Amino acid sequence: MYLPIFLSFISAIGFAITNVTIGQTGSKFPTLTNLFYRNIVTSAVFGATFLVSLLFYPVQSFDTQGLWAATGIGLFGFLGLLAIFKALSTAPIGLCVVISNTSVIYTILTNYIIFNQPISLLQIIGVVISLCGIVLITKIEKNTNKPLKGLWFAVLNSIIWGITFTFYKYGTSAGGAFTLSFIIDTIGLLLIIYLFWAKRISLPSLKPVVTNISVIWLYLIIAMGAVVGVITRIFAQTMGSISVTESIITAISPIITLIIARIWLKEKLVFIQYIGALVVLIGVICVILC
Repeated sequence: MYLPIFLSFISAIGFAITNVTIGQTGSKFPTLTNLFYRNIVTSAVFGATFLVSLLFYPVQSFDTQGLWAATGIGLFGFLGLLAIFKALSTAPIGLCVVISNTSVIYTILTNYIIFNQPISLLQIIGVVISLCGIVLITKIEKNTNKPLKGLWFAVLNSIIWGITFTFYKYGTSAGGAFTLSFIIDTIGLLLIIYLFWAKRISLPSLKPVVTNISVIWLYLIIAMGAVVGVITRIFAQTMGSISVTESIITAISPIITLIIARIWLKEKLVFIQYIGALVVLIGVICVILC
């Protein structure tokens, strides 16, 4: 009973560290280039993790429907990945993560629409409160240090990932949590390469990364945070409840991210944005209490 809760906490910490670090690399490279470098490293780390996992968790079965689910998660979830990378590189990181973590709202709505999971009055109230918080966060103030238009990419990310997270549990039938993680990240890398090809742009040189130790460390931190966050999230979902897992990650990750961004990046927000972040978290808590 307690292991899924513990794993959810670990997942929240992993995602928080990754999100803040993505904001750092986003200031050095364009969004698609940043995503390319990230996926090169994370694919290598996920691949190594997958191979090591085979020694301890051999793939017992490989369900074709699970493979289709994993592929769909990878394709649709990639749009959310593009959106959050754009948001983290153009808007305050702490606020991006607060908005992104309203994804639990769309997970609950997807469960209601597709799987007929009932929605309570408190959850509806929570959704309305969260939306009011987003309005406060995205309110443009004269003394705002960073442009806020990027926050709408965080809104788009929350919708896409909220829908995607609903199906993680079904994607694990393609061979388990490690296999699902490897499939998702590999699909992401292939899609990035395709986008460069479609734009008739050469793939970025790896020289700016491999010749700079500090940049290498940043991408390794992103990769390790992603591996820890994704795998512990999948294990928590398969061992426990999807709603409980998403609830814990949604409530804890934004708080950790705000703290790290304030200490490490000296990220300052205006008063109304702190109020908005608090309102969003209150709304999310209302949603996840049921």
